[in-house]
Amino acid sequence: MKAASNLIAAGIIILLLPAMLLGIDQFRLVDQVDPFTVDTGGAVTTANVTLSQDLYGDETRNASITSNVTADAPIASSYVSGTNVLNITGLQASTAHYLTVTYSIDRLDDYFGAGAGAKVIPILVILGILCIVGGAGYQAFNKGE
Repeated sequence: MKAASNLIAAGIIILLLPAMLLGIDQFRLVDQVDPFTVDTGGAVTTANVTLSQDLYGDETRNASITSNVTADAPIASSYVSGTNVLNITGLQASTAHYLTVTYSIDRLDDYFGAGAGAKVIPILVILGILCIVGGAGYQAFNKGE
């Protein structure tokens, strides 16, 4: 009976794993908002802006851009990590744009080892689940349940 309850506990932990992973991401990340004024010339639909912080993971999917020009469809197309320059495409040509870039930054950058520790937590939980299942199997075969 104890083996069955361990398997049920492992199942519950597995069901809660996605929420736990989302919580860890929200613990590790914080949104940074930077406003920019950009003028595009004739036939130019791109602009470069310099972010005040490092973009999390150096991935453009962690940035969203809004514009005051309704014809704009701004998209972060590329990012240079050494200079924090974000290239934005989809802007209206020959227009002054007031862009708001909202992007994720690593909240734990200032704390040595905290980011790495937060990355390891899911691995430890998965190993814990495997240990619970293995222990339940051992218990069932050892006691003949």
